[in-house]
Amino acid sequence: MTSIAVRRAFQLACAASVLVGTAACDRSPVAPGPTSASTAISDARRDATTRLVPIAGTFETRPVPPSAQPCPAGSIRTNGEGAGVISHLGRSTQSITGCFSPATLTSTGDVTLTAANGDQIHLTVTSTFAPSGPGGNAVVTSIGTITGGTGRFADATGFATIVTIFDESAGAGTATIDGMISAAPL
Repeated sequence: MTSIAVRRAFQLACAASVLVGTAACDRSPVAPGPTSASTAISDARRDATTRLVPIAGTFETRPVPPSAQPCPAGSIRTNGEGAGVISHLGRSTQSITGCFSPATLTSTGDVTLTAANGDQIHLTVTSTFAPSGPGGNAVVTSIGTITGGTGRFADATGFATIVTIFDESAGAGTATIDGMISAAPL
């Protein structure tokens, strides 16, 4: 899928979420409301005038013991980390923390991508989990909004899709990230 197609798919998903009141492209994992819908619309307008460039890469990921941060009733804390190569970051690490709902097989959380020099990209993600199929692999698809970062990514905006193929027998997965980011200078 081309970067333009990915961007268009995200914009359509964002617009649909605003229309149905779920605001999946919101910048916070709290329940959506009038502010989150207006934020999504404002973000879409700003993104329409911002120069976006592709961000892509692959990294290995694995679960780590969950933090003590609370999750809503019925959800469980999930944490992961990994390393790989991502455009604009080079060799980098990844950390994720979220709240997983076994009832809906979805989660919300935050991803931090860290370059070797310490610059970071922050994403807020909503994920869906497809249970194991043949070969013991599960698929986690995360749709994320880039909410800033540190260093040269302090004012970053954009979006990304992260697809993780998780081998439950090995306890690890391979994730690919594909999206668009705006941060100057990259």
